[in-house]
Amino acid sequence: MDMKTRYWILNTVGVFVIAIVVLLVFGNSPADTALVYQKGELIRTIDLTDVAEPYGFTVECETGSNHILVDKGRICIAQSDCPDGQCIYQGWVGGGGAPLVCLPHELVIELSSGSAPAASEVDAVVG
Repeated sequence: MDMKTRYWILNTVGVFVIAIVVLLVFGNSPADTALVYQKGELIRTIDLTDVAEPYGFTVECETGSNHILVDKGRICIAQSDCPDGQCIYQGWVGGGGAPLVCLPHELVIELSSGSAPAASEVDAVVG
């Protein structure tokens, strides 16, 4: 095996090892709060670490409704009457995963490892 091949094999293995370490350290940070937004407005904050028994609730808007299930450390959209139903197929999320989104009903559920952000906090500055 020549030096170039050995170099690329070692680089590739190194990148994979670093990626695995990053995922193990940062990828499974537990989300302890779910923030439920309707049309960009925070309507509910749920402490996922404080759930004693699984429960559900419904979020309604002019165009329909979503039924949300909450369990210890995770949350999902179980039922929706939106046209495509893609929000249902996102399944359970927890551990700092991607947000749950129902575009037709303008519903977003974000997972956070802290409490809800204050309204006066600056999220980003552009310009």
